[in-house]
Formats: sequence, C-alpha cells, structure tokens
Amino acid sequence: VTNYLERETERRAFVKHRWDLREEEKREKERLAAIKIGIAPSHIATQEEIDIRMKNEYNEFLQFEFGVLREMGLRDENEAPVITSATT
Repeated sequence: VTNYLERETERRAFVKHRWDLREEEKREKERLAAIKIGIAPSHIATQEEIDIRMKNEYNEFLQFEFGVLREMGLRDENEAPVITSATT
C-alpha cells in the first residue's frame, strides 16, 4: 500500500508539472500569435527593467513637483530636488 501511495504521489506531481508546462506553452503561443498580428509588444520587460523605468518616472515626477513648488514659492531657489538612483 505504501508503494502505491508513493507512486500516486509521484504521478500527481508529474501530472501537475506537465499541466504547468502545457499552460506555459499555451501562453507562449498566444503571445507569439498576438505579436504576429501586431497586438502585443515584441519585447517583454524583465522585472529589473520595469523597476528602473518606474524609478526614472518617479524621479521625473519629483523634478516636476519640485519645479511647481519652487514656482509657487514653497521651495528655495537654491534647493536641489531629491533624486534617487535608478539602478539598485
């Protein structure tokens, strides 16, 4: 009985892994089809690229905010805006 349970457990893990692979293949086919007809972007950004882009956008926002506050007289002319590093 123990061998049967072990085999079934291994079989279940194998089947789950196979389902995951099939699901990944399906998503990849859909992505390629979308690229082919021009709906999807041809480049999928990595998490690091997304983080860098978000930090750059945030820095641009901080500079814009600083400019607005300076024009309103809420910031000194000599103060520099706070800018964070884009790379982590």
